[in-house]
Amino acid sequence: MLEVTIAGVIVALVVGIITVLHHNLEARRVHVRQFEEFHLARYWKLLDDCPYYALAYCLLPPPGEKVFDEDLEKGAILYLRLCESQCEMRRRGEVSDRTWSAWVERMAGWLTRWPIKPVWEEVKESQGQFGNLRELEHSFYEPTGYDPCPHSEFWRWKRGLRRYWEG
Repeated sequence: MLEVTIAGVIVALVVGIITVLHHNLEARRVHVRQFEEFHLARYWKLLDDCPYYALAYCLLPPPGEKVFDEDLEKGAILYLRLCESQCEMRRRGEVSDRTWSAWVERMAGWLTRWPIKPVWEEVKESQGQFGNLRELEHSFYEPTGYDPCPHSEFWRWKRGLRRYWEG
């Protein structure tokens, strides 16, 4: 009888520990998703405020149009700051592996396209700014290889940045 009671207590403890660990992991994943959704909302707000010609002519300036107006230049700077913020959030462990792989590819692409490219060329050497984006730019031949998150696979899993079945 005593053995059954001890076995029951041990099973209850193990189940309790597993439940707490699972709850903490899921809470961490929710936290990560909230950060990602916040940055995604900022991105779409910038796109909503972007003039039509900047969206339609993303490879070259539109023919016959003034290359920049103040609103477009402001939008480009805000986009660069958003990208820098996303890189910093990744460095801190607030962006999942899956989301990062999508973001980094798009960031690298936009740094080479109009209207972001001319603004980037102008501000990229600013002291104390855009350090993460400069690192990304130096990895252009393999932009998906750029990852400011310095942590191990186990740490990423523990922090909710990856699921255990992701490759």
